[in-house]
Amino acid sequence: MNKLRIKKILKFILIFILVFTINYFITIATMDEIWTYGFSYNIANHLIPYKDFNMVILPFHSLVIGLLLRTISTSFLSYHIIMALIYSMFYYFISERITLRKTLYLILYLVMLETYFYNSFMALLLMMIILLETSEYKYKDLIIGLLIGYIMMTKVNIGAFLFLVFFFKSKDKLKVFLYSAIIPIFVLGYLILTNSLLPCIDYCLLGLLNFTKNYYIEYEYIILELIVIGYIIFKIIRTKDKNYYYILAFQIIFYPLLDLNHFVVSIYPLLFYLLMTLKQKNNILLTKLLIIIFSLPTLIAFRFMYKKYDSFIGYRNMYADNTEYFARVKNYINEEPNKKRYYLNSFAYFLRIDNKETITKYDLMNHGNMGTNEDYIIYEIDNLCLKEDCRILVDFYEYSLIDNQMPKKVKDFILDNYELCYDDFVYCRKINYCPKEREWKRKIFGYTYHLY
Repeated sequence: MNKLRIKKILKFILIFILVFTINYFITIATMDEIWTYGFSYNIANHLIPYKDFNMVILPFHSLVIGLLLRTISTSFLSYHIIMALIYSMFYYFISERITLRKTLYLILYLVMLETYFYNSFMALLLMMIILLETSEYKYKDLIIGLLIGYIMMTKVNIGAFLFLVFFFKSKDKLKVFLYSAIIPIFVLGYLILTNSLLPCIDYCLLGLLNFTKNYYIEYEYIILELIVIGYIIFKIIRTKDKNYYYILAFQIIFYPLLDLNHFVVSIYPLLFYLLMTLKQKNNILLTKLLIIIFSLPTLIAFRFMYKKYDSFIGYRNMYADNTEYFARVKNYINEEPNKKRYYLNSFAYFLRIDNKETITKYDLMNHGNMGTNEDYIIYEIDNLCLKEDCRILVDFYEYSLIDNQMPKKVKDFILDNYELCYDDFVYCRKINYCPKEREWKRKIFGYTYHLY
């Protein structure tokens, strides 16, 4: 083995250690990380998206990672190792183009991104597209088309805008269209074969309208995003660079969730491209300073605001308020281990997996995750509790947060028709509450696809 190959192997190992350490030991475990893992975990356990569980992204990313989990192990640690290897591969390719030192700044920025969330993965795929666009690789159009198809079949809004850039900026439009259609055709076939196409449309397209109706908007980040968009447009006018069109298209990731998490992801490809293209030392220094300014305060905050929790997520940090609630839930489960339970909490996936329970379509009840008509959730859960004595665990702290995404109607219904039966957060049906079982039909384009 020659010295050059040894050097490359050592570089990859260094990148992997940094990526794994930051994402597993330093950053906080968020709802988005648990959901992203949970979707793949569900698929690895033979559950069908949109039928056995709900999600508002298209399934390709979850299918790929789910297949890997099924092949290796479905444990949370295995998930982190798999994702760290994939991320490290991307960063290795980046380091071959922009030097290892600049790549380390991009890796440092990971402390700002929600760990292995599909949005940050889409940002890395865009960075791969930019690398290919600036290369002379013979089959780059094919690879770019596959990457855009991957993005489109995970986050359809981002993929659609990136496809428009790829299509209209290419000379052979038929070829790039066919390349970009390979993965969408595969996903369409999967949805048809699993009889989940109509619920997929409901959850992923029509249901997203509920986000804009209910989500708390952080206006300061809208102002920052407008400044970023203005800068990108300025660079497009000045340079006519195709890659800035891609970066501009990627800014759609900021909609409809207008918050810090989506803002820091939206500017990641821009920071990467500035490091890649800027020649003047002062400009590169400014870009590095921006990354440090964003990252270091977050890194310091992790050591004071969060703590570890003894669970399946191992050494991951969590919000202290979450861990206190989880401990109360675990104490209750020890008291009534055999009761049917439903969780009015954004971390329901975490609670299910941690307590070795099967994930259901009632474990992601956030606004925008339940299709066009969210009220059916109330009646479905009520019907299930009519057939079998069950408990509903309400996280009142989460409901008190101004930016919480949990449906208020469900909570109000439970408080009106159920009563406390354990501590101050576990509810069961009132003795005198005996409604008739409801039949609920869900329709889209005139076709019934759910019958309860």
